[in-house]
Amino acid sequence: MSTACPISFEPKINSTLLRINSVIYIIILYSAIFFNQPFIILLLIAIFTSKNININAKCLLDYFSKFVASLFHLQEKKIDPAPKKLANAMGLLGSIIIFLSLYFQSDFFYIPVGVMSVAFFLETAFDYCIGCKIYALTQKLKR
Repeated sequence: MSTACPISFEPKINSTLLRINSVIYIIILYSAIFFNQPFIILLLIAIFTSKNININAKCLLDYFSKFVASLFHLQEKKIDPAPKKLANAMGLLGSIIIFLSLYFQSDFFYIPVGVMSVAFFLETAFDYCIGCKIYALTQKLKR
């Protein structure tokens, strides 16, 4: 199943950096839960919002990921940005739901935290993007 978007004119993005970012997303996510501070989730919301506006937007996290990649001599792997945009949109939605659930002290946050934890883990450990697979499926269903 191809995840390439034929009408995307954006430059390809580095999948290795996205995998490093996923580790940091997990740390941010669980820090918010451990410290019971929903405002920590605002950091994820800001990151996903900027990435949804411009997938190639740089934030401090990207520079840190580049540093880690160079430190461990990780190879660059370029991929099409279109599927990652959908994954970022899903991350933004999940982050908003988690923020609201934590802010209003609802136990509902366990569901999106579980889903996002699995998604971040799969991205980090296996370079498997759930959002990208959903994107590919929607493209296949369009045809």
